[in-house]
Amino acid sequence: MEERKIEELSNKNGIIIATGGGALMREVNARNLVRNGYVIFLDRPIEDIKRIINSARIAPSATNSQNWK
Repeated sequence: MEERKIEELSNKNGIIIATGGGALMREVNARNLVRNGYVIFLDRPIEDIKRIINSARIAPSATNSQNWK
């Protein structure tokens, strides 16, 4: 299912596809994702991610441009 969705979305323009790192472990997914755009890999230690999540009272809205500052 993930493979089909990545293939479908990779044919679109002007979108952002957020995946977990496991999606790139399959060569077909990696090929599809780089075919029509860029792949940016964010690498953070799990302890940093836990600390950030645990310290946040509420997650900021990604659609509110005020949160981008």
